[in-house]
Amino acid sequence: MRVEGVGKVSLITIVDVVSRLKAERYPSLETTNPALPDYQVTLRRAFLVHGLPHVLTLDHGTVFYDNTTPSPFPTKLHLWLLALGVQVRFTCKRCPTDHAIIERTHQTMTAQALLGQTYSSHADLWAGLDERRDVLNRHLPSRVLSHKPPLEAYPQAMHSGRMYRPEWEEDVLCLENVWEYLRECRWFRRIRTNGFFCLGGSSYYLGEHVAQRSVAIHFDPDPPAFVCQLEGSDELVRVPALGLTKADLMGELAAMQTLPTYQLALPFSLEAWRQLEYANGLVGTTL
Repeated sequence: MRVEGVGKVSLITIVDVVSRLKAERYPSLETTNPALPDYQVTLRRAFLVHGLPHVLTLDHGTVFYDNTTPSPFPTKLHLWLLALGVQVRFTCKRCPTDHAIIERTHQTMTAQALLGQTYSSHADLWAGLDERRDVLNRHLPSRVLSHKPPLEAYPQAMHSGRMYRPEWEEDVLCLENVWEYLRECRWFRRIRTNGFFCLGGSSYYLGEHVAQRSVAIHFDPDPPAFVCQLEGSDELVRVPALGLTKADLMGELAAMQTLPTYQLALPFSLEAWRQLEYANGLVGTTL
């Protein structure tokens, strides 16, 4: 929706389904389909305050799930969460009632924090959403919680007990969780006329002489590679796995952590603003 003083806004919402705690609310600007960096900064901020969850439920949005093939490969967001030790579950397709609590929270936050409101900047809008979340979590009674606010009905919901810090993330990520998950999967692709097939956003070359043939693929973690078996053949071809390092899964946070201390650019772009939020709001926060 369009918010006065800011522009078009798409809201990312994280809610605990038991306590109804509103864990985070991020305004993504000038898009109807927020990208991976938007979701990662939102989740990292929620993890920092409330700890890592044991389970995260997602719908079939393009950042969460590969909808382009009947043999989907896990998205970067899915694999990143697995590496953090967070189990991922998906709602049923075309079943919005599976996330009814999210839809209801969208309505509540829109009515209470957006409609009729004017904000001077993206940061001002995010601060306004934070203030409204605090009211809903601590002070506003909920009928489903016996007319108590979430943190009064479930004070333990404030933190999962699983600590998280952005500067710890590289050490916390466990690629063995990713290997274990991928090892149980199988994928099927048709080789293009140029001899390549695509898996998980990366292209792998098997040769033009096998163009238009189908290939069955499984993962071998030692060393990380995809093992390909061409249709009608017993021959196995290994191709090194791409895009599965810690830096690949961490996204822009990995790039920021490799930089020396420097003066951040003025936030003339959404990317620059998000990096400033990492520096000030996430990495700069102390316990």
